[in-house]
Amino acid sequence: MQKSYRKNGIPDLRRRTHYWDEIDFKYLAMRYFIPVVIMITVLMIGVMMVAATPNSNFPATI
Repeated sequence: MQKSYRKNGIPDLRRRTHYWDEIDFKYLAMRYFIPVVIMITVLMIGVMMVAATPNSNFPATI
């Protein structure tokens, strides 16, 4: 008889699962965190630059 070393695919409904059991912490490493922070920063800077430019409702000459 073969022994299966994989996790059982059938969930135990009696046991209460926690959210942190479902999170794979290898994706929270710095190599994934730094690019996300850079992309969010560039996005925020872009939104702030668009919001700060004058438009027809508030011209720059006033």
